[in-house]
Amino acid sequence: LGAWSDAGAPEGDSAMPVPTGTPLPSVTSPDAIVEMKTDYVPVTGPNDDYRCFVVDPVSPVDVFVTAFEFVPGEPRVVHHAILYTMDSAGEAAAVAQEAEDLEPGYDCYGGTGIANASWASAWVPGAGASILPSGTGVRLNGGRKMVMQIHYNTLQGSFPDRTSVKLSLAASVEKVAVIPRFGDNTLNLAPGQEDVESTAEFALPDVGPIQLHAAAPHMHTLGKSFHAEYTKDGTTTCLVDVPRWDFGWQQLFFYQTPLTLPSGGTLKVSCHYNTSGLTEPVTFGEDTDQEMCIALFYATAP
Repeated sequence: LGAWSDAGAPEGDSAMPVPTGTPLPSVTSPDAIVEMKTDYVPVTGPNDDYRCFVVDPVSPVDVFVTAFEFVPGEPRVVHHAILYTMDSAGEAAAVAQEAEDLEPGYDCYGGTGIANASWASAWVPGAGASILPSGTGVRLNGGRKMVMQIHYNTLQGSFPDRTSVKLSLAASVEKVAVIPRFGDNTLNLAPGQEDVESTAEFALPDVGPIQLHAAAPHMHTLGKSFHAEYTKDGTTTCLVDVPRWDFGWQQLFFYQTPLTLPSGGTLKVSCHYNTSGLTEPVTFGEDTDQEMCIALFYATAP
C-alpha cells in the first residue's frame, strides 16, 4: 500500500470487475408491516431524542416472528430502533402515555417505560434483515398493540421520520424464543485509566436445558474487550469473547451451532474500558458518551 501510494495511486487493471459486497438479507415478501401512524420530527437542542410509538397489532391471535427487517424512514436521524411486545396492562399504559403527549408517540429513555415489555426485534445502522433460526420465533401477543422505540440523533439535522418493520410470521413454532438482556446498569468508570473493568453476575432459574442461538455484546466507544461465560456445577462455558471491541459491532451474531446449557447456573458478564483520555467518571447510560456493559441473547428453553 505504501509503494502504491508513493507511485501516485495508479489505477489497477480496468478490465477487472469491481468487487462488490455481499447484499444484506431482506424480507422480500413480509406477512405483515408494522408502521408508525404518522411522521415524527425529532426534537433538537439535545442531540438525542428517545421516542416511543404505539403501533397496531398484526394478528388477532398469537403469532411468531421468524424474520424481521426495519426500514428507517429517515436514515439521517434514526440511531436505532426496537420493537416491544406487552401484556394487556402494558398496552393500556402505553396507550395512556401516548394520549397524554401532544406530539406523536411519547418520551421514553432506556426502554419503553412500561413494565413487562419484552424485545421482539431490533435494528441498528448497517444491519439488514434478521432471519431467525429455523423452527424458532418470538411470540407476538394476539390483538395486543406493540411499542416501537426509536433513538433519534440530530447531529445532521432534524428530518421527519416514519419507520416501519417488515415481519415474517408463523402460526406456530417448535421453540418459542426470547431475547433476554444481562448487564451492569450501575457501572461507574473511573477516569484516567487504561483498563477499567465492570462485571455483573446473574443466577438463571432452573427451566430445563437452555439453547443460545445468537448473542449481541454491547458497549460504547470506550470499550476494549467483552467476555460472557456461564458456570454450572463447576463447569464454565464461554458464551462470548471479544478481545478487541469495535463500536461498529451492534447486532445479533448467530452461533454456527447453538450452545446448549444446563439451567440453574450463573451467567457472568465482564467488560473492560479505556478511560485514559477522560477527567470525569463515566456512568451507565443510553447516550454514546456514556457507557454500557450488556449481553443480549436469542434463546429458547422448554
